[in-house]
Amino acid sequence: MDSKRGYTWMLLAVFIMPYINYAQKIQSTTDSLTNKLTHANADTEKVNLLLELSKHTDCSDTLNKVKYATRAILLAQQVNWPKGKMKANNVLGNIYANCLLDYTKAQSYFEQYRTCAEHCGDLACQSEALSYLAEINSIMGHYGKSLDNYRKSYEAERDPEQRVIILARMGTIYNDIGYYEKAQECYSNALTILNRFIEQQKGTTLADTLMLDALLTKTGNIYTATNDYAQALIKYETALKINEDIGNTQLEIFALKNIGKVYELKKDYPKAKNYYEIALKKAEADKRVLVQAEIQNKLGNVYAATGQIPEALKYTQNALDILLQSDFKSCGSGLDADIQLSNTYMTLGKIQAILLKYNDAINYFKQAIAICMKTGSLNVKSEIWRELWLTYDKMKEYKKALDAHTQYIALRDSVYNIEKAKEITKNLMQDEFNEKQYTDSVARANEKRILNLNLQRQQILSYSGLGALVLLSALLFFIIRNYNQQKRTNTIIEAERKKSDELLLNILPKEVADELKTNGRAKAKEFDHVTVMFIDFVNFTIAAEKMPAQALVDELDTCFRAFDEVMTKYNIEKIKTVGDAYLAAAGVPTANATHGINSVKAAIEVMAYMDERKKTQGDAVFGLRVGIHSGSVVAGIVGAKKFAYDIWGDTVNTAARMEQNCEPGKIHISQTTYELVKDSFTCVYRGEINAKNKGLMKMYFIS
Repeated sequence: MDSKRGYTWMLLAVFIMPYINYAQKIQSTTDSLTNKLTHANADTEKVNLLLELSKHTDCSDTLNKVKYATRAILLAQQVNWPKGKMKANNVLGNIYANCLLDYTKAQSYFEQYRTCAEHCGDLACQSEALSYLAEINSIMGHYGKSLDNYRKSYEAERDPEQRVIILARMGTIYNDIGYYEKAQECYSNALTILNRFIEQQKGTTLADTLMLDALLTKTGNIYTATNDYAQALIKYETALKINEDIGNTQLEIFALKNIGKVYELKKDYPKAKNYYEIALKKAEADKRVLVQAEIQNKLGNVYAATGQIPEALKYTQNALDILLQSDFKSCGSGLDADIQLSNTYMTLGKIQAILLKYNDAINYFKQAIAICMKTGSLNVKSEIWRELWLTYDKMKEYKKALDAHTQYIALRDSVYNIEKAKEITKNLMQDEFNEKQYTDSVARANEKRILNLNLQRQQILSYSGLGALVLLSALLFFIIRNYNQQKRTNTIIEAERKKSDELLLNILPKEVADELKTNGRAKAKEFDHVTVMFIDFVNFTIAAEKMPAQALVDELDTCFRAFDEVMTKYNIEKIKTVGDAYLAAAGVPTANATHGINSVKAAIEVMAYMDERKKTQGDAVFGLRVGIHSGSVVAGIVGAKKFAYDIWGDTVNTAARMEQNCEPGKIHISQTTYELVKDSFTCVYRGEINAKNKGLMKMYFIS
């Protein structure tokens, strides 16, 4: 990253590693540079020598590395040498980015580098500075700003090879956030420029060929991700032909694996086997042991899919033997080996499950999960837990199957949330290339979304509150009129009373409604043994931003009606809903000895209902968090208008804290509730969690 050509090769190396290795040749030693500095007369020469010393000094000696560059920039400022200041800011930016990992300071120096380049009229350095800023913003997660920097860098750049690299980096950002259309556009433009450049040069360098292969592979990956297998094969096969022409065995193997994967996804297993076997032969000839293990495992999967179990077992066991016998850590491939090992254990587990050797399958799956804890692959972990769940189910070990299913759902939801976060990022960034437009428009969009959401919630609350007032007013009118005037027949009076009672009971508990009708008011009462349950939707705010108001209300209505039925079944009083929050309590207004157990049963049934609904409705269904706490409350009606039965007290606040500290898809209970239900349910101790305004509290998950 220290010179224009050095930067080009750095990006090439990052883009297609580990397929090329690049090392910058150092032209002089520290001693000779120091000697030259001592005898230098011109200040500009001293600046250049100090910067060379800084670049030559290793990152392990950061103190001297920074010292040389700082002396250079101070000297350049003293003699008012703009180009020297420009170079020094470039070097300091690289030190803070690559050695100290202080991206804020690196950003500051690169901004000064860009400003100096602008004043000097140096387009090439402007482009380089903007590319550095783009890299920093990308690392910091500011993808919109990163893309805007790359766009400006592209506009300032005149070198076609550099333009190709900039487009490739933009494509990588778009690809990483799942914006495949824009990524494809960037890669296609890069390919067009590169092919045109190669034609004009009437020949190609190794670097150009490698970049061409990388762009074809990246484009093929996007086609694969979007299930356009025909186009993916065209790109991969073109890359294979290029690699065969230049005799790069490593890239040939990579292309063959990609083609095999596409045929495997298409369920064209004979062709998939053919390409994997060719790749395996080349890997064996090239002595690429880790790649051999990877391909052997792929062949094991393909043979298992076609029911050829002995062959599947042979290849997968070969892969395992390679991975267990070789020391990949010594060559820096430890993580890759762990990933392959977890995949191999999973394949072996699947094969053993097919052979009905369930205990062996379970052991392999557990080993795969243990390795995944190091690699951190959510998708792989999710798949393994799914296989565990299905295997335990076949063994009729339903409790273990339920535990595995819970883990699978949690991981699947995590993957889903990551994808949704990418989708949100993509939507926020669409057509937001100009930095000012990006910042302003996102701010305006967020304000608008928040405003719309608040309006939607206010409408929901206003409509429900107004409805309650109208209903209650009508009920009281009917009651008073029927009792005072006695103008109708006894049959009509009885029918009207029944209708009124039914409507009133939709608003208030029976005991409270009876007291209200008899006395004109209902006193608040204290209940010592109550379990309070808070249910809240996961990512409701994000989903609400995308849903029409009516669709949002309809979805809430459907879910809350189902929850109401569950609460009725377990003798639990629904208290109220506020937006997407649902509050219920067991043990009010009538005491209930099993209030804790009933609440947990209801929570489990509510979770099961939402899981079933997600199977049929898909992503439109919200996830849930449930928090439960037991204790004493005060319950009753307050005020004279808009009657509503409510509960108050620290128990309600603590239940809310249980929900807020809960993980998506889980039921979270306090120590108090745990003591009530521990003999009836499997509870997993979470430890002491710091709850807002409550301090450390012991918490449990219902398993």
